[in-house]
Amino acid sequence: MNIEDDSKIILKFGIFSILIFIIILLFIFFNNCDTNIAYINPNYFYDEWFENLEYRTIDNRLFGLENWISIRYEINSNYTTYLTITTIKTLVLLDENELSNNIEDIIDSMLDNGIILDKNSKIKGERFLRNGHKSIYYIFDGLNNKIKPNEKVKIIVEIWNCGIECKTIISLGYSQITDNYHNNSNSNSVYWKKIVGDKVGTFGEDEYIRDDGLIYNIICH
Repeated sequence: MNIEDDSKIILKFGIFSILIFIIILLFIFFNNCDTNIAYINPNYFYDEWFENLEYRTIDNRLFGLENWISIRYEINSNYTTYLTITTIKTLVLLDENELSNNIEDIIDSMLDNGIILDKNSKIKGERFLRNGHKSIYYIFDGLNNKIKPNEKVKIIVEIWNCGIECKTIISLGYSQITDNYHNNSNSNSVYWKKIVGDKVGTFGEDEYIRDDGLIYNIICH
């Protein structure tokens, strides 16, 4: 074995050592981030709201360096209504603008099957939540054609980065606003307002001003 071969071995060992060191640093950094999932304080629920544990999902990728946890709150009513909160923890916070560019795909992946979005109804906006984060939200009208007769629905997806906890939060609120099955086609937005309301009336009407709006009160840190 000559000097040149020895140099190659030393170089390879040096590169390998540096990679191991970087991986260790990444694990230390990542493990120092809180792993708590985003949730809603039960004080903002009424008796009919509950977490449906059948929909709680946990997934991880890249040897645990990426973690996804989803929980789902529902209400006992003729008007199918639910709120899904997904906490995504990664080494590098996800780009909110990139997520926004794929918002319809995100909605499709989070919604129950059979929901058709009216893409022309899309409304985009921003607001501040009680937790202090500025979020981006998208609202769509839609139709649930999985059931007969079909029912009109409204959907909101709200996204923000919780840098304090190294996490991205994606919340999806879904509310049926007609009850054609029981011959009631009049719009009922009571549960929808409960999902989207905040203390400043972001959505334009006094009836949306409510401190107990569910997304508004999500706790992420």
